[in-house]
Amino acid sequence: QQALWYLRNQCLDQVGLFRKSGVKSRIQALRQMNEASPDNVSYEDQCAYDVADMVKQFFRDLPEPLLTSKLGETFLHIYQYVPKEQRFQAVQAAIMLMSDENREALQTLLCFLREVTSVVENQMTPMNIAVCLAPSLFHLSYLKKENYSSRVMQKKYATGKPDQKDLNENMAATQGLAHMIIECNRLFEIPHEMVTQS
Repeated sequence: QQALWYLRNQCLDQVGLFRKSGVKSRIQALRQMNEASPDNVSYEDQCAYDVADMVKQFFRDLPEPLLTSKLGETFLHIYQYVPKEQRFQAVQAAIMLMSDENREALQTLLCFLREVTSVVENQMTPMNIAVCLAPSLFHLSYLKKENYSSRVMQKKYATGKPDQKDLNENMAATQGLAHMIIECNRLFEIPHEMVTQS
């Protein structure tokens, strides 16, 4: 949260935020400071790209993806198979299935990313941000490892070409994250139909 606060208040005008790479040694030092004493990390004078990369790595390295292993595939399927006009409601329903902790973290992140995309100077559109962050949030390589036997994986990577399923999942993850960033203010509202039913 402190890292997001720093980026929000000091760095939103940085061109290519989340796209440009930070310096590996500085990112590692930041991560170590966060692991040792998360409440006492000072982000002042830190490079925006280092902090953004650290945030990306944080979500990528979570033992369980933010969107969770079970629901990650559900989100991908929504953006692959559900008709466009029904996606918003489907995503809202999937978000309601998340644990409170994950849902709050997702809301915080999406609203922050919406702010990033609202600053023209950084040249980061929802789609640009999604290309950079979707693999970290969906743990796409993790989902693949879970679903394939080692023989299938070896055969797939021996050819050096991603298969159509991988390409479709990557596209769904990217488009899905971009859509969630754009709709972040409405996604976490309780649907009107549910309020009237109770």
